[in-house]
Amino acid sequence: MSVPAVAAKTKFFTAQSDYVNPINANVKIEMGIRGAVRNYTSNATNYVQNGSGQYILVPGFSNDYQFTDQVYAATQPLARKLRTFLTSLVYALKVQIIPESSYQQ
Repeated sequence: MSVPAVAAKTKFFTAQSDYVNPINANVKIEMGIRGAVRNYTSNATNYVQNGSGQYILVPGFSNDYQFTDQVYAATQPLARKLRTFLTSLVYALKVQIIPESSYQQ
């Protein structure tokens, strides 16, 4: 009997878009959206070899694991130059959605 190898896989996908519109020399509007999805899978089995050379599965040290991480975000900052000791001031609104999804056996 041969011992199976660990099967693990990770997949990443990220998409992003940004927009900048300078209204005048002192004010600019920016917008951005971003989505990121990461999928993880791992199937690891562990065995011990007995005296006769056979491999015996050790269930407490084996796993079949899947996990999906998702983050979706949108931002809209407004930048304005000030005539004081500060060079600029940025107001920002950010919305972030993180659905929770995982599976472990």
